[in-house]
Amino acid sequence: MIKDFEIENFRGIQSLKLEGFSNVNIFVGKPNTGKTSILEALYLYLSKHPDAITNILEFRKTVVDKDCFQGFFYDYDLNNQIILTNDDEELKIHCRNNHYTNIMIDGSQQKDKGVNEMSLEYHKSQSKRTMRISKTFPNPFQIHFQANLTSFENNQINSEKADFVNESNSYENILKRNLETILSNKTNKEVLNKCLKKFSSDIQEISFLDSRVVIQKENLNNVISLKLMGAGFQKYVAIILSILQNKKYIFIDEIENGLHFESIDLLLEAILEASNNVQFFITTHNEELLKHLSVLLENKDKESVAVFNVYIDKDSNIQAGRYSQKSFVFNTEHNNEMRD
Repeated sequence: MIKDFEIENFRGIQSLKLEGFSNVNIFVGKPNTGKTSILEALYLYLSKHPDAITNILEFRKTVVDKDCFQGFFYDYDLNNQIILTNDDEELKIHCRNNHYTNIMIDGSQQKDKGVNEMSLEYHKSQSKRTMRISKTFPNPFQIHFQANLTSFENNQINSEKADFVNESNSYENILKRNLETILSNKTNKEVLNKCLKKFSSDIQEISFLDSRVVIQKENLNNVISLKLMGAGFQKYVAIILSILQNKKYIFIDEIENGLHFESIDLLLEAILEASNNVQFFITTHNEELLKHLSVLLENKDKESVAVFNVYIDKDSNIQAGRYSQKSFVFNTEHNNEMRD
């Protein structure tokens, strides 16, 4: 489990040190204070795979933007090398040379200025492993990302140990990918169906029909597409699947979106129950969710939750203050605002 983390020159974060991570880590604060950027930095570092770059671009819907790589760097300045650090291991991300892409448009060659290669260097003790991710254009209407892992040992890659769940990827990127594995195991399948039944008592099971994920309900003769169940339910299923897949790290952006307060309780209970084996990093700005979490923690002696208030200081720098589980419960019970 990661305990401390330092971020330099990533997105809008010039320098930020986070200390005292717990099993479940909640990031609160006003909009546009960098909460999602913190999750992305942690996800990049803990995934240890350049595919995490592509995933983040898809989350942000910036895959086709010519400045998609530059957007990772503070103030878009490629001289500001990104450095992500934990203990004696750090990830450095840089674009040492300006690589420009030639795009064919209407039979003529047009030079579109944009960096199309990033290097990721993992440093630990005296060793260094380098990976690269490149953006190429097979034709004017297609973008392809290619990762180079030639200098990285396979047993060091942790991409399968981390899932990032948000509004845009709950169904295609997380849920469908994990569901097939879970359904192949009888015990996990039974646990999953019990979790779904808690969410809605008329759900009998979840399965695949051709390439679609479908739900069988007790009062219906025919299965219905999971996409018709709503974004909140899809997110709930995606998170439960990530837990059952024994992911080491699970990142959830804006966990409350699309969920009814009763569903939030179910999800929080599942997260707290799984937190002995999984480390969670979650963003929210929902006061009701924080109150529900506080109630669930009232009778728990074990410190398993930390809350970080992310804010912008007087010098326009992103900072974060930490609340322990005890202080979080106390402040919530006394209606003290922790999100400012």
